[in-house]
Amino acid sequence: MLFYRGDLPSVKILIDCLNDFKNASGLDANSFKSNLFTAGIIGDKLDNILNLLNFPLGTLPVRYLGVPLAAQKLNVNHHAPLYDIIASYINKWTANSLSYAGRLLLTKSVLQGVECFWLQIFPLRNTVIDRINRLCRVFLWGKNTSPIKWTKVCLPSDEGGLGLRDVHSWNKALLANCFWNIHSKVDFLWVRWVYSFYLKNQSIWTWDPKKSDSYLLKRICDIRNYILAKLSTINNLKYLDLDPTCKLRGNYLENASHLFFDCIVTRLLWDRVKKWLKFSHSMGTIAGTLKWTKKEHATPALKKARSVAVCCTIYQIWKARTHGFLRA
Repeated sequence: MLFYRGDLPSVKILIDCLNDFKNASGLDANSFKSNLFTAGIIGDKLDNILNLLNFPLGTLPVRYLGVPLAAQKLNVNHHAPLYDIIASYINKWTANSLSYAGRLLLTKSVLQGVECFWLQIFPLRNTVIDRINRLCRVFLWGKNTSPIKWTKVCLPSDEGGLGLRDVHSWNKALLANCFWNIHSKVDFLWVRWVYSFYLKNQSIWTWDPKKSDSYLLKRICDIRNYILAKLSTINNLKYLDLDPTCKLRGNYLENASHLFFDCIVTRLLWDRVKKWLKFSHSMGTIAGTLKWTKKEHATPALKKARSVAVCCTIYQIWKARTHGFLRA
């Protein structure tokens, strides 16, 4: 896949590169297997580019490396290649001649391995996930009816399940890796494009997508908000059988809202920080607080100071809580 600007000088440079590659390797681009895709180029300009490259004009969506490439949000029908791959594997295996353990192993290693490639690229709709689960469920049990609820089947073996992956959770976990790549500013072309086109010097932690923005980025921001809501406060660690009271004040159950905003210790701290920053908005959630630091009217320098102060205050609260937790 080669990218170029939509003007004749850039196209001529691309042609020169292809000719240099042909002269050095003896390999030539096959015009019958290659296509030209454009955006916002029409009329004589497009005709001149087509005449220079001698490649047919393609239309999106198109399959690339087994997955669909589209300029808009994928619909259910665009996932047909995924259904077809899973169904083709199932049709090759004769379920009646396989043991139950054999079908379980094939579902874990092969069918869910196929899903993994898609799950780390696209946020799948519930309709798509339900169809995938139905294909796997029918193959696993060898019939349309299931004796055990699929959510229980996807539990770990030590919790009474069969160790299959829950596709919803798996999709979130793999897309969280995309979120981390954006946060870490990994040197990928798509990450640089996200910062150039969408974030524009903003942090992914505070950026709010618009209605017309990429569906993938909107889902990544949903995962960001989910992560912020799932901090390792005591109420989210019930399975460890820990003391549920707040480590800063005691006598109150610890959750994110109490720890960062409702605890009398943190309220006093926030009152001083807000007075210092001339910040009047009430605080209830981390995401909401970060959002309001950008929206309140202030000079750019004061907005930046507010964002830094809020992040540092949250960090220090968490640090004090962790120190109290370890000491206890």
